[in-house]
Amino acid sequence: MSFQTAAITSELTLLQQTVDSQAERIRCLENLVDHLPLDETTMRLHKSPPIDVPAACSTELEEAEYLVNVPGVVLILSGDPIASVGWPSIEVAERRGALVYNVARLCSRTSASAQIVFDGNTSGICPPSLYEYNVEVRLSNQPVSSDQAVHELVQTYPKKKPVVLVTNNEALKSVSVGRANCLDTEFFLDLFLS
Repeated sequence: MSFQTAAITSELTLLQQTVDSQAERIRCLENLVDHLPLDETTMRLHKSPPIDVPAACSTELEEAEYLVNVPGVVLILSGDPIASVGWPSIEVAERRGALVYNVARLCSRTSASAQIVFDGNTSGICPPSLYEYNVEVRLSNQPVSSDQAVHELVQTYPKKKPVVLVTNNEALKSVSVGRANCLDTEFFLDLFLS
């Protein structure tokens, strides 16, 4: 190895260590902020959704369209309940495939990415992820319910990341306050089924 190559390798190693150190510092600061005592102002901020929807969105469908078009948004879907509403008359495996296909089409025309969680306790048959369209498919495993898996997934994202949770489950919506905007299943499905 030449002296110049060794110098470049050394410089790259030093830069990577600096980046790693700064990333760890940011994680520590985020953790400190998350554990600050809540006064009235911070409580309001803590409960506000990460994406501020403009008042010009006067219908739920307009709000849904706005949310899926936010740059860098991550859509987290509680898969089986959504597929059951969208395609109630077909078998579970086909319903799941239809949801994944339509979400991939939606992601291909927006800058959204999606994570769909299906219930492994209902069926172990799961369509593949479509990474080329930014769609990842997950299957919850016992004893973790799909609702618990969705909740844990929402919590993995930083508070500033635009996240949209698609579900009709009121319990999931309530525990996601301050972490994700919530979108009802029917309005989400209207984006590609109407």
